[in-house]
Amino acid sequence: MDMAPEVSIILPCFNEAEQIVQSVNAIVDFIEHRWPGRAYEIVLVNDGSTDATAVALQELVAAKAQVRAHGFQYNRGRGAALKEGFARARGKCFIALDADLTYDVAHIGDIMSVFDHDPAADVVVVSAYMKGGLVKGVPFQRLLLSRLANWILAGFLHRSISTVTCMVRGYKAETLRKVPLLEEGKELHLEILRKLEIIGAKIVEIPGRLVWKEIGGQARRKNGLNVVNSATDHILYAMFAKPTKLLAMLAFLSGGIGLYESMNVFMRFIMVYDRNYNSSLWWCVWNGLMISFKSSPHTVVIASICLLLSAQLCTLLAIVALLKFQHEEVLENLFLLHEKLTAPTRSAGGPEPH
Repeated sequence: MDMAPEVSIILPCFNEAEQIVQSVNAIVDFIEHRWPGRAYEIVLVNDGSTDATAVALQELVAAKAQVRAHGFQYNRGRGAALKEGFARARGKCFIALDADLTYDVAHIGDIMSVFDHDPAADVVVVSAYMKGGLVKGVPFQRLLLSRLANWILAGFLHRSISTVTCMVRGYKAETLRKVPLLEEGKELHLEILRKLEIIGAKIVEIPGRLVWKEIGGQARRKNGLNVVNSATDHILYAMFAKPTKLLAMLAFLSGGIGLYESMNVFMRFIMVYDRNYNSSLWWCVWNGLMISFKSSPHTVVIASICLLLSAQLCTLLAIVALLKFQHEEVLENLFLLHEKLTAPTRSAGGPEPH
């Protein structure tokens, strides 16, 4: 295809030989029926598959002019495959999809509709967990873990997003190229949102439909340990990227425990306090405190430790918040520098990355 496509559909592939041909055919049928004559391309990235995926991709390239295939000799991770797809894609908009289409092809239309009606939109996040979304066929344990992880991770972003770990998104190519991307695993999804937030990109979230299908007569299932590891990696990345959220939660938790235990101490003090007018007020207070401590010393210790810890965490939070502000300001300047340095190469049609 000589004409630059309007949209690039990017599919990372790892051991997808059984369904990649069907998925590509479904994408082609949808686009050509929905937007006949619209220029598009499908960029397939083989992430070091050990099955016949590479052969299937080459057959698709030979059969369909819109399809291009690239890949790695060994498995490098979803993030690396996505970055390779972004680097190879030529469209004005990128749409990333799962190779097995657990999010159906109609999401392409949903994403493009946002870009068509809202020129200011830079990113369209597809979320099965937001109001209006649908989840079907996903095991309860995996769904629970995913929802919990996304609930935690959403707190590390400036705006509320129901699903930050989903790969299915749309990007304005011009906006995405403004930020350098480093992560090679699934943490890339969070890295992209965080960095685009820093440069002020407009992020739009739309409802999605997550439907796990059957392949070879059996529902497709992912290893439970991999799911836990993925969620852990996402949360660790978020904690290091935005530690103020973690510090604030810890300060709130320890402060809450400290206040609760302090109230218990105070109520116990009220019960044992005896105002003896033959003694000074301070002696009566001290005597009441001593009786309270002797009756429940662990409560006093817990209250003291938690309140002290909360105060220290609040102090640390203030320092880290200042450092974070300076860090994000530096990052924003670096992103601007990166954009200026890479713009001449893109406009001159520089060499295609390997």
